Formats: sequence, C-alpha cells, structure tokens
Amino acid sequence: MNHSDFYDVFFKKIRHKINFTTRILIHEILNCVKKTDSRGNPDFRILELGCGRGLLAAKLLRFGKVKAVDLAEKTIEDNRKFYPEIEFEVADLSKPIRFDTQFDMVVSMEVIEHLPYNLQEQLIKNAYDSLKTGGHLILTTPNKTAQQEHKIKLFQPIEDHLTVQEIEKLVAKYFVIINIFTVIYRFKSRFIDILWKRLFYFINIYWFQNFIKKKNCGLHTVVFAKKAEIS
Repeated sequence: MNHSDFYDVFFKKIRHKINFTTRILIHEILNCVKKTDSRGNPDFRILELGCGRGLLAAKLLRFGKVKAVDLAEKTIEDNRKFYPEIEFEVADLSKPIRFDTQFDMVVSMEVIEHLPYNLQEQLIKNAYDSLKTGGHLILTTPNKTAQQEHKIKLFQPIEDHLTVQEIEKLVAKYFVIINIFTVIYRFKSRFIDILWKRLFYFINIYWFQNFIKKKNCGLHTVVFAKKAEIS
C-alpha cells in the first residue's frame, strides 16, 4: 500500500471523529490566526499544506478564502463533497509546488513529520514560496523529546519527528519566528490522563496549556512565523 492509499483508508475511518489532541491543536492554530490582520479583510487567502479530511480548513473559512492540498486523492475527492466552498487540490509536499496566486497565510498541522527527514525542508520551502512577503506560517508537529519520553505508539508509514530545537532551526532558515511553544501534556497514568482530558477540557485550554507552553514539555510543538520583508 502506497502512502496515498494508506491515508485514504485512514482518513475515511476518522472522517467524523475529532480527538483531544486535534481539538487543542486547532484551538492554538486559530489563536495564532487571530493575531494576524485576517479580520475584516475579504481578500485574505489561506493555504493549508496537508489538509487530510479538511477539518482544519473548514475552521479557517471564517478568516478568508481557503485552498487546501493533500497527497491522498480519494480523500480530496470526498473533501470537495463535504466542503464545496473550499478549493481542494492533490499535491505531493515533498516536491516543489507552485500556485497561480500567493497567500497571506500558510498552515500545516501534523504533516511535516510524515515526510522523510531529507525532504522536510521542501515543505518549509513550499510554504515560503506560496506566501506573500509579510505573510504568516503556522505549523504544528509532534515534539520528539516528549513523544519518546512517553513512548507514544507510532503507526503511520513515516514518523520522522523533530525536537523543538530541530523544527525551530529548520523554519528559521526561511522565516522570522514570532513564537514557538509546546502544548498537550500526557500523564503517566493512562486512567488519570483520560480522566483529565475528558473532564477538564476547558481547564486544559485556558490554564494548563499556558503552564505547558512555559515549560516546553508538551507533546506537540506549535510554530508561528512570518516571511521576512524584502530589504
């Protein structure tokens, strides 16, 4: 089974599901979007690299026009039926991609780690080339250090995770980093971890996540960056 087929099957299984991690990551991404000049700009354009089933792309519609790309062809076809107001396109992010227009923002949620280490820079370069000068990049990826510490089970074809320092160094080659932090803590006791996430979701978002950001001990890294002005 090639990667496109794997993700077509995977996304079909989770099409209507949203787990704790995804909810938190989307919440943090939208918070970053709100810090830009997207509000009140009818021409604001957003590109999502690696959109999967289109869940985040649908959330981004409130801020502007959205184009979303992914490797999984059948998933893209299904996305067009579920979200006709979004422009979906099949694209391989490990290769150079070009669009007819440039975007105000590029977002990529939990994608770069599914490219081999030697091809991850291409995703960052694709984001850079797709953005207008002064545009923003918002990217999330598993924090390798915390993932290994908690022995997180991996199941996707490629799981080339990055430490906070590694993703920071990679993004900084092309962007000015505004903020980089981690989110989502995992308790060693599975029972406590499940109980905490199910019963205290809002505490997680509005208090506990702020603590995790300061300690940099979260399972996932969020990068908020800007394409530098041309001097």
